[in-house]
Amino acid sequence: MINLLGFIGTFLLCYLIKRLFLKNEWSPTPAGAIVMANGIFLYSAMKQFPLLYEHGKLFLFILTAVWASIVLSVLSTLVNRSFKKRHLDDPIQLFAIGTWVAGTSVLGNVIHQYSLNLGVIPYMMGVLNVVLYLWYIYYCMKAYFVIFQTTAKDQVHGVLLLATVSTQSIVLLLY
Repeated sequence: MINLLGFIGTFLLCYLIKRLFLKNEWSPTPAGAIVMANGIFLYSAMKQFPLLYEHGKLFLFILTAVWASIVLSVLSTLVNRSFKKRHLDDPIQLFAIGTWVAGTSVLGNVIHQYSLNLGVIPYMMGVLNVVLYLWYIYYCMKAYFVIFQTTAKDQVHGVLLLATVSTQSIVLLLY
């Protein structure tokens, strides 16, 4: 219960900081990369810094608050019906949704590593992440056909590899 209250407090503090100091914009499609990168640091490299590792739960609360902020931003695009335009219309850029999947998977692994007692919340995150992954792969397959049949194939770059990264993250989450 204390961990949940700590998370809620951290989330409210991060939300307040965001509202006061940052632009009030929707998160871009690849925003999950920040959660993914910092989660990987918390999961593995943080152990090499004992002073930081002592405060790992605090960093995890902050990372979870950032993740929740991105989730709320994405959900708000669903509510105002701009989701398709912002995240799905560009067949190449939609691959960046893989950062949402990978970021959520890494966050789930970090929550498990730090043994946060958040009840069923991490399990719900995991199940919803698998559903998101299946939805994402469906759209990736459609996008591959569009890319191969149009001039978009001339603009392809590394973002397409996020389908692989998200698959790997799901495997590690479920391991």
